[in-house]
Amino acid sequence: SYLYGMYAFGLGETNMIERAEKEARFALEMNPHDAWATHALAHAIEYAGETSKGIDILKETYQDWTTCDLIKPHIDWHWA
Repeated sequence: SYLYGMYAFGLGETNMIERAEKEARFALEMNPHDAWATHALAHAIEYAGETSKGIDILKETYQDWTTCDLIKPHIDWHWA
């Protein structure tokens, strides 16, 4: 399920950054291929002012999130 990843993204978009990061990490523990959670985690880390750390996470988890056709192009766009 991608529910927790989508939930984490919504938390980040409503400025609940710490909770978004926590929920995104929880979602990734449950499903490492949850591209929504990876996306939410990268956003939360970026919002916290740690852009290079967010980029590192995208690099480290690349093989996990590239299987999600729906959001992969969007994450690629962020990464560019």
